[in-house]
Amino acid sequence: VASSIGPEYAIEATAGRTLITLFEGSRRLTDPGDTNVRFDETITNHLGRDPVRRAVDNIGIRPAEGQPVQWWLYYPAVLIPDEMPSALRSHPAFAKSLEAYRRGNISAAQMGLPTDPDFSVPGAREYVAALNIASGATDAAQRLLDGHGVDHRVRSALDTLLAAVTGLGKPTSPAGDMTASELLAWSWWHQAQWNIPAALQDARNAFKRYPKSLAAERVAQLEFASGNLAAARRATDTALEHTRESAIALSVRGYLSAAENHLEQAEAFFSKAIDLDPRFGEPWFGRGLV
Repeated sequence: VASSIGPEYAIEATAGRTLITLFEGSRRLTDPGDTNVRFDETITNHLGRDPVRRAVDNIGIRPAEGQPVQWWLYYPAVLIPDEMPSALRSHPAFAKSLEAYRRGNISAAQMGLPTDPDFSVPGAREYVAALNIASGATDAAQRLLDGHGVDHRVRSALDTLLAAVTGLGKPTSPAGDMTASELLAWSWWHQAQWNIPAALQDARNAFKRYPKSLAAERVAQLEFASGNLAAARRATDTALEHTRESAIALSVRGYLSAAENHLEQAEAFFSKAIDLDPRFGEPWFGRGLV
């Protein structure tokens, strides 16, 4: 039995074991015993044993398994389709998926993949791996990439993103100018290191190259997080014009509407974001607030 003070927590339950991790606030457990769980702690209950308390370290690494807490909830996409090989972009088997991806609808892009993708198509392996990461299947993505001759710049972007979402290893900055996909991946890496100014600058640089891509939603997200509301609104305008099914952009627009006390409008944006991608936590939290 648990009572909550504050909204941010996750619970994992398996046979004979329950793991509770606190992101914010606290929880009081009354069965078994009477235990308070505080911010940045985990409590593991094994059947018939006393609860075990552990600290979550200051970068959010899950103690036993090395997975950052924040990535239990959401995995981003970073590839810019226009940087992928033309053979992939023009291949009919991938057309449905890529069309959804360009609209910002990553879930639909995943569902639109062919049942048995042809990895002889240049860029197909990297694209499917990127969507695996976006669905949380990081191990499957790694298997797709390892031991295969993939595009080294795309691989660089995906390796950087994998380092951000798993907390394992440190990415190597590529020589020369980064691609927009690499810049977006580094944006997530810098966010995982709590360096929001660097994350925002990476996103802005990607946006300069491909403003009609998911770089716009990333800029919107980080401008809002930095308190730059006018810039966030401009970026969401661009995102919702070109990636109109982006749950991230819709969620940011919801928060902007809430900040202006347009609560019904905010709720509508949050609800649409949830409908498009129910795994994304930000619109759920926003809708709860309004």
